[in-house]
Amino acid sequence: MKTKAPRLNHLFWVLLVLALSTSAEAGPQSGPADLFAQGKEVFYSTIRSEITNHPGSYQLNDEELRKIAQIETLYPNLYGILINYYFAKEEPALRALMEDGSNQSRDRLCQRYLELARFAAGRFARCFQVPGHNMEHFRNLLSQFKGKDTVEIVVMSAGYWADIHLPIQKKTRTLSPEFQKQWGLDAAKFRTAFALTKGKGARVAVIDSGIDPSHPVFAQTDLGKHFNFVGRYGPPWEGEAPMVDWGWHGTLVNSIVATYAPEARITVYRTMDADTMNNPPYPLLAGDFMGAAIYKAVHDGNDVINISAGGFFDDDYLREACRYAYDNNVMIVTGNPYYLGRYLGENDNFPGQFETTISVTGIDRLAEGKYGYWEIASPDFATTVGAPAAPFVAFPTYSAEKDAYAPGISCATPIAASLAALVVSVYPRLGSEEPGEYYRALKKLMIENADPEAVGFQGFSPDCGYGLISAEKTVRAALELQKARLGQKGTRRGQ
Repeated sequence: MKTKAPRLNHLFWVLLVLALSTSAEAGPQSGPADLFAQGKEVFYSTIRSEITNHPGSYQLNDEELRKIAQIETLYPNLYGILINYYFAKEEPALRALMEDGSNQSRDRLCQRYLELARFAAGRFARCFQVPGHNMEHFRNLLSQFKGKDTVEIVVMSAGYWADIHLPIQKKTRTLSPEFQKQWGLDAAKFRTAFALTKGKGARVAVIDSGIDPSHPVFAQTDLGKHFNFVGRYGPPWEGEAPMVDWGWHGTLVNSIVATYAPEARITVYRTMDADTMNNPPYPLLAGDFMGAAIYKAVHDGNDVINISAGGFFDDDYLREACRYAYDNNVMIVTGNPYYLGRYLGENDNFPGQFETTISVTGIDRLAEGKYGYWEIASPDFATTVGAPAAPFVAFPTYSAEKDAYAPGISCATPIAASLAALVVSVYPRLGSEEPGEYYRALKKLMIENADPEAVGFQGFSPDCGYGLISAEKTVRAALELQKARLGQKGTRRGQ
């Protein structure tokens, strides 16, 4: 990984890191403020211990080992950033212990929170053991990584230098008629499905780079209580971080849901800054952060989760989070790989490879009223369905980008998520289903009512999955299921 340094200096830094680690053992204290401070000691001492004791520590040069030895001084907010992400999974249980207030609950809270601090530190330490397939390629190609050492790059992947400032001035925008003219509404039969439902009562979580809610496309949208992980580094049980979207990707994705499921509630979970946290050479934290937002979105009661992102690394934390959503019958809709990713060695795309998710590919418009395989997308046997790949989208009002048609699997994915929202609105989750039962019912509806012939295939293909989604046909089938469930004429959720 690095050029070799004299072994005497290397040994000095290893011994210093170990000495600092053993000096930070802490005993139980009481009170949330003390608990946060105690967790900080445990966190940094665990990082020093785990990195230095790992057989791979020789791969770090003396300067990088010096930074690990002084990590608390150099990166004082790292603990707060990571604990806020990993707290999301444990939040319901930890808050219940806080509210109970008994001595037994306080002791249990202290124990579990310090375990969480050790876990967060362990995940950070593990980052150095999980380089990307094209680590050196991205380190040399992308400007944000040039001149940075391994420690700086891993810290960057945690969002340490993410842009969190609010825009000073926003540009006035008018709503373009193209939002309602776009071909995807007709190709996937959303326009006719809107006569049956527009998604009222369904709750869609969008895990992305944020949102600019001031854009006129959201003027009539039911927006939930958004949650911004980025920029949070205080105690995870208090405080807020204002929502912003400097990477523009999140606003783009949310504008699609607002157009294709116009009466659904959208709640945004900002897990990354698309300018500073993209394409990390060490990808573990990117998957973990996605997983943390999944736990938070499920706890908040969302029905559908859209993730217009993915990576090659089969992250165990992300896998477990997707299973948690599946067991709670929350549908995760995510994207397929591109050919470029496969060219760079990223053969699989996660979480799209998991059986607990719906994997979407982009469908191209070949001619007026004729659709087919999009050659930029890569065939994949994990593909579930296809959706229009180039909808008309919104960009933040404070960005230089103008609203436009934007091709991408990131754009096809929220169209499929919008269809899931329409289905949920007429065939809602009861809460009494067995783990995965409702998820499987929704997936079956989307598959059985997709149209492979509309994209030139008979049955399943790795190019387009089970075919182009059909919103009208799928919603009608869901209404029939609701009618059978009730034993009478179906009703719509929220009405």
